[in-house]
Amino acid sequence: MLFTAMFMILAISAKMIRDKQVIMDMKIDIDHTTGNFFITEQDVLQQLQDLLPDSGAVMHTEDLKELEENLRKIAQVKESNVFVDNIGHLTIDVKQRKPVYRVIRPNMKSYYVDPSGYKFPVSGQYTANVPVVTGFIADNGADTGYIVTERSKEIKVVMDYLLEDPFLTAQFGQMDISDKGEMELMPRVGNHVVVIGNSQQLEDKMKRLKVFYKEGLTKTGWNAYKVINVKYKNQVVCSK
Repeated sequence: MLFTAMFMILAISAKMIRDKQVIMDMKIDIDHTTGNFFITEQDVLQQLQDLLPDSGAVMHTEDLKELEENLRKIAQVKESNVFVDNIGHLTIDVKQRKPVYRVIRPNMKSYYVDPSGYKFPVSGQYTANVPVVTGFIADNGADTGYIVTERSKEIKVVMDYLLEDPFLTAQFGQMDISDKGEMELMPRVGNHVVVIGNSQQLEDKMKRLKVFYKEGLTKTGWNAYKVINVKYKNQVVCSK
């Protein structure tokens, strides 16, 4: 009973210390090691300029949570964690969103999409090296928030499939949506366009395309055709 009572006293004391910390200095940690540079320390300081404490000030748990919530208002921020250690070091830990592709609308305004389907604005200070989607996107016009339209969801299905395949990732750096709503892939090698139509039977379409690349274009050359169409079942239709 004595041990239990002492443990409870220590736990309560530790919580009281955590809930009321005197700040000695501050460190901002942004995950630039991922290769993305959407957020800078200056962005963090600007976002929290009215909330950051002076040296020697006291911060409570609620204050730390408020800092985290404000950081998450930055669209490029995926996660934020703010804490104070036992000697008063305030650490602001920021994890950025990772883009998987970029959407460029006909009006040239664009945004990135992360693995979860969340859209976030491009940055004037950094451009990610990811595939792009152009043409008649038919999204909801917003550059922040989760994708909601069926066209946008279909685009993500195709882009996810391409990015999971090393060969397809290396071969295709752009997808264009035609005025008829058909999906067309622009290769990095060759002057042709690959028409896939939509995301249905995507695996079958890509299998046929790979076979044609291996057994057809290796013989005729990568610039033999202008259009390679795999949208029709069990067919590869080419035109010069």
